[in-house]
Amino acid sequence: MDHKLMCKYLNIADSYFKAKNADTTKINKDSTIKYYCYNGVCKTNEDGINALIAYIIMNFKSSIKDEEYNKYDEYLLMWLSDKLFEIHNKSEDKDNEITLNQAYDTYLKNHKVKFNYWNIFFSRNDLKEANLKYMSKFYILLNKICKTITYYEKNPDEIANLITNSTECSNQYISIYNNIPKCQSYLYLLNKLKGIYDDFRNDAIMRNYSNNDLETNLKKFTKPDGGEMDGKKGFISYKFSDSKCKSLDKKITMSKPTDPPGLPSSSEEIQPPQPLKQLKDNQRETSQPYLSKQELKNDQTISDIPPEGVSGSEQDNSDSAPVGKENQSTPREPFNTGSFIFRNSLKGIDQLNNGLKFYEKKKEQLTNAKDTIKNLYNTSVSNVKKFFEKFSDFFNDIIDNVSKDYKKVENPPDSGDNQSGSDGTGDTPPTPNGPSSPKKNSEQTSSENSPSSTEEKKQLNRLRTRLKTKILIKTIKDLKNRGKIK
Repeated sequence: MDHKLMCKYLNIADSYFKAKNADTTKINKDSTIKYYCYNGVCKTNEDGINALIAYIIMNFKSSIKDEEYNKYDEYLLMWLSDKLFEIHNKSEDKDNEITLNQAYDTYLKNHKVKFNYWNIFFSRNDLKEANLKYMSKFYILLNKICKTITYYEKNPDEIANLITNSTECSNQYISIYNNIPKCQSYLYLLNKLKGIYDDFRNDAIMRNYSNNDLETNLKKFTKPDGGEMDGKKGFISYKFSDSKCKSLDKKITMSKPTDPPGLPSSSEEIQPPQPLKQLKDNQRETSQPYLSKQELKNDQTISDIPPEGVSGSEQDNSDSAPVGKENQSTPREPFNTGSFIFRNSLKGIDQLNNGLKFYEKKKEQLTNAKDTIKNLYNTSVSNVKKFFEKFSDFFNDIIDNVSKDYKKVENPPDSGDNQSGSDGTGDTPPTPNGPSSPKKNSEQTSSENSPSSTEEKKQLNRLRTRLKTKILIKTIKDLKNRGKIK
């Protein structure tokens, strides 16, 4: 099990809290966390908690093996319980008992988040019925263990600090043991934390095998009387409806041992809560995740846990109620539905992200294509306009020249007015009889209305029309050759 990786993400999530509330300003500046905020922004403490637990689940569970998928659910729900308890402890109902499931429905359910993480814990509906206060205290110990592991990984040579941190963890373990019901479910949760610590402690001792005193100085997790329970691992079903899980055992009064000289005092003791209200046993039958044959062989069910770490004849004398066959469970290898659903959810989110990236890429290409077409259109229109303007000027020049020539032909110089006498030499004053003048005017009128003058006008008009047509045809052909028109 990768507890170091889990601790890494839990520590990251805790760094986004300020004065026991989610720091929404810091969250909204981090795109990796902000991504899980509904509508891309976290406005409240509850929004921030939802986004952070979704971030932990998505990033951590996508990094572990399928067969280990459900083995960390208890620890993740402890983190969530710690944040919910802070909210509940500030409410008007802070003196009332509340389960993890009730707290989620009351404080977080109505705050939307992009990833519905609560449904991912469907196989842990039994654990959701745990007392919120006890679960939050379990996280205090888990947090100390994680900080001890993280600090040692960064500072392996600082053995003195390692011993100090180890002592703090041991004291917190005793404090929790003194203040939780001694039922099998809560003791199993406590000893799952012991299992994490034991693995770390053994590893640290092996790394520093030359330090003969380290095994003694690194504290073990023991009960107040010095007895030691076994650390637990694996997937089990919890049952908090048992009568022993609803109240503290008043017969057991154990004092907390004093801290060794020179070591820090333990964290504050957990105050026993008010008696839990009677809850209906509405737990659903849940499936266990895939376990290897060796894990199935070594895995221990709740029914096998001695209530106070005793065994044999001592267990017969304890206050725990006998466990019937119906409460015992047999490990099996069902289909790992939790991992299957999570992997499919993760694939769906990956596909959505890929779709968004594809859209942004194609959007940029389409925008560039649109701009290119627009520029090409503007350039083509400009070229066509310039082309027509040149031909229009050329055409107008020809028309002007034709018009000038036509006017010259239409109004030729009249040389007859300067002729004199009958032979056309010199000016002769009119004779008194003067019949010759009317005859001359008659001849001019006849000449102006002659067929030859009208025919010339028609020919010039035809020439003008023909010239226009030829120029227009030539213009169209040139445009086609240049590909400007089709």
